[in-house]
Amino acid sequence: MRILHVSTALSWRGGEQQLTYLIESLKSMDIDQMVFCPHGSAIEQYCKDFNIAHYSFYRSNLKLILAHSMMSACHANGINVIHTHDSHSHTLAVLASTVYGCSVPIVVSKRTAFPMKAGFFSRHKYNHPSIARILCVSDRVQNEVAKVMYKNEKLTTVYSGVELRRFMQKEKPTLSLESFGDNLARPFIGNVSALSNEKDFFTFVDTAEAYYKKGRVGTFFVVGEGVFRMKLERYNQQKGLTKKVIFTGFQKNVPMVMKQLDCFLFTSKLEGLGTSILDAMASKVPVVATKTGGIPELVLDRQTGLLVSVKDFEAMADSIIRILDDEKLRAHLIEEAFRHVRKFTKEKMAVQTVNEYYQAAYVLQPVLVH
Repeated sequence: MRILHVSTALSWRGGEQQLTYLIESLKSMDIDQMVFCPHGSAIEQYCKDFNIAHYSFYRSNLKLILAHSMMSACHANGINVIHTHDSHSHTLAVLASTVYGCSVPIVVSKRTAFPMKAGFFSRHKYNHPSIARILCVSDRVQNEVAKVMYKNEKLTTVYSGVELRRFMQKEKPTLSLESFGDNLARPFIGNVSALSNEKDFFTFVDTAEAYYKKGRVGTFFVVGEGVFRMKLERYNQQKGLTKKVIFTGFQKNVPMVMKQLDCFLFTSKLEGLGTSILDAMASKVPVVATKTGGIPELVLDRQTGLLVSVKDFEAMADSIIRILDDEKLRAHLIEEAFRHVRKFTKEKMAVQTVNEYYQAAYVLQPVLVH
């Protein structure tokens, strides 16, 4: 079995972390794999750092040229399955099949819960004969994709995974959140995500404002980078929260950052699953999250965290306070979430994915899930 992973992203977000988890797991299972990724991307650098076979391409090239290069890589390396990890790579794989006759079956990872477009191209892209399996990151995503599918049997849910050992290791902190300001007050409330539209960090700032209006002390942290950073910092400044809501930028060591938080606040408007919630659960940090997309499949209200309606910043502030003030509730949420997160390991994600590879390649003896 030889797999060609295709990723077109330049930056590092949750999907790229999941790809690297999968690569590492498949390597331990002695499955041959290569990566087709953009020149100068975070994934290309990962491949170089860990000696992963890869082909680099320039994103400025025409899609037809990239599709031909992908097909050539498949033929030159005896690839059995193409696994696309984002929407653009899905398009390239379909083009390689449609235009150049690439016969390698395609497995698609679908991570976002955005409403599906019902137009011809979207239906063609998801129902193309070369698409063997579509791996949805949550049941919510699967239900959305089903709206444009002719054969729902190609759909399955494969939840994202977390590397538990990465969050359970005890190591000396090399980064302190307290270093981002002077005499920052506890408790620390934060979010570790890309600063994109769907993450709705404006509501994160509104929640902080509501929290302080209730006479509470503490510090909020926005850990991540993205196109909305300047707008968010300006919005934060207008609220007079510059010293109370801290923007740290991208931080590589997520476990180290996460373990310093007293509460994790996830304010997304729409989310396929929310892998940073898994990170918080693995770090034994209680979670307040929005009731949208696939999040309720992770956060079971009042069991593994507290769920709040999208944009309801007053309820979010009240939920944070409830967790901070009620030790019994806090301990219950942490314990149940840590038990629950064991259902979402990178190992389980990898084994399920390999089973789907064998289904796609019509191998009769799939790997057994233990």
